[in-house]
Amino acid sequence: MLNVFAAGNLKRPQTPSLFVVDTPGYGIGSTKEQMHLLGDYVSARRDKLLCLLLVDASHGLKPIDRYVLDLLHELEANHQVWLRDRASAALLDQ
Repeated sequence: MLNVFAAGNLKRPQTPSLFVVDTPGYGIGSTKEQMHLLGDYVSARRDKLLCLLLVDASHGLKPIDRYVLDLLHELEANHQVWLRDRASAALLDQ
């Protein structure tokens, strides 16, 4: 399952200028099969997107993260890895 959120364009509200796609539960029991759904989404839109992989800095890259990075490389998708620390996570969870 992918959750898609659209942010509108103030000049043309009917035309979103930014989409945020979230993979709920990513990293907690994610399977390679679930990540193929993400791969299909990215493959269809790779010229128009930037994928951000958020990684808990205290845990580092997990096997599923490495799998997704390999998938993004294979698809030649623009992507970045962002490290998240516990302090910022605590602020976001409030």
